[in-house]
Amino acid sequence: LDPADYPDEQAFKKNYKARSAGMIRVKGISWWAAKMPTQVEMDYSLKNVRDFMDKHDRIDFVFTHDAPASDKLYLGYEGTDELNRYFETLRGEMTYDKWIYGHLHDNRRVTDNHYLLYEQIVRIH
Repeated sequence: LDPADYPDEQAFKKNYKARSAGMIRVKGISWWAAKMPTQVEMDYSLKNVRDFMDKHDRIDFVFTHDAPASDKLYLGYEGTDELNRYFETLRGEMTYDKWIYGHLHDNRRVTDNHYLLYEQIVRIH
């Protein structure tokens, strides 16, 4: 959400509360465009993943802050953003043992090899 899109602070807060129960990113407060990778950075990392997979059979661990799009949808989130969709693209390019992320502030095993970790400490091996 961008507070600049609302006529006043009260309208923004009302929409924020109705849409998110406090769990949505707000431009300039809890989300900054500069934190998103650029297209050049995403292309570069995709090339690196493909190059790695050409030489190796698998990746042991994938650690990201946020989840691939399919995990967010599976967990019941209504929408995904460019980064979630990019992670979904990477997912299709890799063979990996475990993918771990924490942005969604929960602790659970999402699939056989996808883990949402927030406050939990786990041994990885």
